[in-house]
Amino acid sequence: AGGAGAPLAVLSRRLLGHPPLIAKLVEADPLAGVEPAKPAVLTPQEEDAQLVKEGWRHVPSSTGQGNGYWIRSGYKSTYTVEKPQPRKQTVPELEDLGLSVAAPEDLLLVSLALVDQELGQTVLTQVVEGIERGFPSNWLAERRVELLLRLLATDKDGLRQSRQEQAAAMLLERIEDLRLGTSASTRGLKNHAQCTRMEMLTICLRRVRRFIASGGGAGSAKAAAVAAAGAEGNEGLEWVKGWLEQRRPQLRVTLNDLQGSWTNNQEQEIRVTHDRCSFANGEPVTITQDEETGTFAVPGWALVQEESWPGNVVWASRNTRETTRWTRRVPVVTSTNSANQPLQATVLGNNVDEDDDYELYGNNATENDLKIDTSNSHTL
Repeated sequence: AGGAGAPLAVLSRRLLGHPPLIAKLVEADPLAGVEPAKPAVLTPQEEDAQLVKEGWRHVPSSTGQGNGYWIRSGYKSTYTVEKPQPRKQTVPELEDLGLSVAAPEDLLLVSLALVDQELGQTVLTQVVEGIERGFPSNWLAERRVELLLRLLATDKDGLRQSRQEQAAAMLLERIEDLRLGTSASTRGLKNHAQCTRMEMLTICLRRVRRFIASGGGAGSAKAAAVAAAGAEGNEGLEWVKGWLEQRRPQLRVTLNDLQGSWTNNQEQEIRVTHDRCSFANGEPVTITQDEETGTFAVPGWALVQEESWPGNVVWASRNTRETTRWTRRVPVVTSTNSANQPLQATVLGNNVDEDDDYELYGNNATENDLKIDTSNSHTL
């Protein structure tokens, strides 16, 4: 039995150590092995609280008879006689909860890295390369960074310190390659790709440095001291901001583009004024700008520049794989033509190009025939 099993063991080892296989796993499912948490069972009181958070409100019957109805306000109000059910937790949300209680060795790629030193080197290399291919605010890119930190936290093989030093050195080497253009593959990248890779690598290096300084999974008491001192892991990277400013393409969506009224996937009305954003007439939140990526964020969400344009904006959750899309509300404006006849035009807010004016449709109107209120437009 032992003799028959030996060739299979050798074949399995060769297969598991095949870099393209590891790369595909890093690319598609970096946290493979994590068991999703069980969906929460809510009490009636918790259900009511969740419905309120989701924008639902119960309206009693005006006659005092019957149960009334439930309504959720938005650009298109939704109402129902039956009590709605709270939104169920998504698979990514359950995976996040499972990850929060998982040990590093629960992750498949971490377990593979612990098989032997050669396989550990292959896994580490592929994880760093996978991080470099990502872009900020992307769910999978964040998961690859989380995988790297989990890998750097384990010491089952006694190689934690050397693995941490090697990871930091690999990230710095790739950063310098981008900065100096030492390799042909780097020199061939467009500015946008160079900036995206530089952002990912420097963000990751800072996190790795902070992680190592805080004890690196060893439970060191240095963590509190490092946090109190505000260590940012930015040593030797002070040049990055200027480097990005010289090469970064202009943002596809600016803060000025966000001004005005929007509707999201949940048909909630959204209003942006300056750097304040209100959802469905709720309390306003502040729109912030990431100093490293230049994109914008509201609590829990980041604007995905690569998939957005003025009039149609995609936001990615910082905690799950969810995305949501904002589209411009489509107002209808009325004016008169030169004969003083009523004239209607529809403002197509979902098809706005940042270099074009809104398109106008109706009665062969000319520019001089219309006086249009664009207070809700992207050119406030």
